[in-house]
Amino acid sequence: MAADLIIRCAECGTDFVCTVAEQETGARPERCPMCQLLAPLPGRARGIVKWFSRARGYGFIAPVAGPDLFLHQSGLAAGQAMPRGGQLVEFGMASSSRGLQAVDVIVLESPAKAPDAVHG
Repeated sequence: MAADLIIRCAECGTDFVCTVAEQETGARPERCPMCQLLAPLPGRARGIVKWFSRARGYGFIAPVAGPDLFLHQSGLAAGQAMPRGGQLVEFGMASSSRGLQAVDVIVLESPAKAPDAVHG
């Protein structure tokens, strides 16, 4: 007879339950439900848009870890509106002639009053 499993989250180390129904789908999660909700997908990162000039088509992201990243409008995921300062974004990173820059950027939240860029 199958039983629920106790699994330790690979992200935060918290124990969580993997139910029999979840096991029957063949998926055994490595991260707890909260980390699945909050953590970026593998190979991606999250950060806050410091500022973005709609007129110039570029700005910067302050990632959770590491130096600020350049964001050009061409780095936005298909169908994404231009971001505003203060918005939470998820992104990949790619090397360019000027160093690392954000690519495939997706806006995750729109604060009620995210400030528009002052730069342009």
